[in-house]
Amino acid sequence: MALDKNKLDALRLDSTEPEKSNIKSVFLTLLFISIAALLGFGGFKFWKSTQETLTVDTFEVKMLGSNQPSAILEASGYIVTRKNATLAATVTARVLNINVEEGDVVQKGDEIAVLDGSLVSKDITLSESRLKVAQSKINEAHSQLVEAKNKYARFTKLSNNDYVSEDLLDQAKQRVSTLKAMLVTAKSNVQVEKDNVNRLHRHLEEYFINAPFSGVVISKDAQVGEIVSPISSGEFTRTGICTIVDMDSREIEVNVNEAYINRVQKDQKVIAQLDAYQNWEVSGQVINIIPTADRQKATVKVRIAINELDPKILPDMGVKVKFFAKQEEDKSDEDSENTIVIPKVAVVRDAESSFVWLINNNSVSKKEITLGKRIGNLFQVDKGLSAGDKIAISKLEKLKERKQVITSSQSTNE
Repeated sequence: MALDKNKLDALRLDSTEPEKSNIKSVFLTLLFISIAALLGFGGFKFWKSTQETLTVDTFEVKMLGSNQPSAILEASGYIVTRKNATLAATVTARVLNINVEEGDVVQKGDEIAVLDGSLVSKDITLSESRLKVAQSKINEAHSQLVEAKNKYARFTKLSNNDYVSEDLLDQAKQRVSTLKAMLVTAKSNVQVEKDNVNRLHRHLEEYFINAPFSGVVISKDAQVGEIVSPISSGEFTRTGICTIVDMDSREIEVNVNEAYINRVQKDQKVIAQLDAYQNWEVSGQVINIIPTADRQKATVKVRIAINELDPKILPDMGVKVKFFAKQEEDKSDEDSENTIVIPKVAVVRDAESSFVWLINNNSVSKKEITLGKRIGNLFQVDKGLSAGDKIAISKLEKLKERKQVITSSQSTNE
């Protein structure tokens, strides 16, 4: 019986189709695993970002009365100290020791530096020896004077009986007068040597540099082994040893345009903002207006007292000052309405709205607000916040919903 070739071919198994099917299933499996891994990693990163804590600065929302006086003038200046000194030597000598470094607190009378005064010490020893010699000459002159007086007394008695000539009596008398003069000279020489010893001791004190007042060392200008001198005589000669300032004498100096100096008065209230701490306000009042103008700048210098000194206020820091007019006492009740204000740095804007990051139980959440007018570096909030709310004012770009944060005050306490 003959076999049908076509029927036999139909019964043959095709090995290529299963092979293609297996490759497709493996590809789909790997794709699914990759997508699942990416989703899992993304979810983990999101979960981790919400769990990690971030230290931020905060601001407590407060009320600002509309009846408060507004600034009538703004000026810029610097923190200065009225009491500061660069300690220098009054003699030329080599530095043996310096007992301070920058930042050290010193008290009045503390020894700051010691200079080489060995030559003066030798001069003191020599003068003390001369003083002893002068004192011995006093004793010698005194003894000779006593002897001369006794001799003159005997010659006087003998002359009454003509046992001693007038010539010998005159010589004895002259000897007494001479010794009296020698005794006076010896006493004067002793006083001269005493004064010289005291002068040298006083001169030796100039080799010990002491603090003239209590303060803080802000610069160290000489090193051990260098030569210091009251007059600069070369590249390697120092004129100062260190500079100290009295931190209790800090105040503000600002330059006010002479066209607006009529707006400034003594005892006028001011609010200062340091360039280093722009969200921190320091209250003060005008001490005095320096009665002279700068011809080139067309400004007048004004001194301002700081009501409460703080360690963060450092000399030479830049500061901006707002001068306020005196508040009227007969404000009506309609003008006493309070408004919510927040710092400008706390506001985040997008295309649709403005919002802040509200902090509650160390977790942040986005809070939409409606802004009103701007008051200095503050914004009035018409809607969205209440007095006492705590909002973030730093690292805003790193904040997300439900992000765990630690306020700067908490971080300091921990």
